[in-house]
Amino acid sequence: GSQEMKAVRYISRLSEEKRANATWALLHRAATMRGRDQYVDPITGRQVFTATFLRSRACCNLGCRHCPHAERPGAFGTPCSRAALASDW
Repeated sequence: GSQEMKAVRYISRLSEEKRANATWALLHRAATMRGRDQYVDPITGRQVFTATFLRSRACCNLGCRHCPHAERPGAFGTPCSRAALASDW
């Protein structure tokens, strides 16, 4: 929609080092709002799971970008080190 286009224009004005994280946040939010479990990273072409999808499973400790498992032990018995990225979703 128009808000997404506005966000894309804003992202294009960010510095190069901030652009990737802002793009991921926008794509993650759009996928979550549409009820999708994943989105495609435009740089790598890989599928990225949303925090909503990951919340329905145990942590795998593979460093998922949007891991919501801050304190719960994952498959290997330790909390995921990437959990802070998804704290606002």
